[in-house]
Amino acid sequence: LDPVLRSTGQKGRWIRVAELNSLSKDHPVSAPVVGDQVDAWTKASGVRLGTVWLRVLGDNKVECFNAECPHLGCKVGFNPEKQRFNCPCHDSAFSLDGQVQGGPAPRAMDSLETRIQDGHVEVRFMRFRAQVKERIELG
Repeated sequence: LDPVLRSTGQKGRWIRVAELNSLSKDHPVSAPVVGDQVDAWTKASGVRLGTVWLRVLGDNKVECFNAECPHLGCKVGFNPEKQRFNCPCHDSAFSLDGQVQGGPAPRAMDSLETRIQDGHVEVRFMRFRAQVKERIELG
């Protein structure tokens, strides 16, 4: 049980995902989340853990959404013509601020905490259970 007992209890982990100057105020930018994948006994480095959407809101402020649709977990894309996010699986649609605009998604896109460190954007990455109204973290 030793590896199980080593958990810090911290929710999410900070992962560097982009350079701040590569982002835009005009439209969201997709960024892969790459880091260490750890279970109780093994660790794999450089694994793609997910994808996020980033958009600059102001000086040193970046908005971030997990790109997994809260309906069934499909990858949400961005439609620049309609200025909204869309899920290709079941036609859920979300506004620029992540709110549901249509489709079967049970809640808004999952926002994630961000911080700027040395000109890079870091995200406290976590995933959430699909198909429920509440944001329930998936460890």
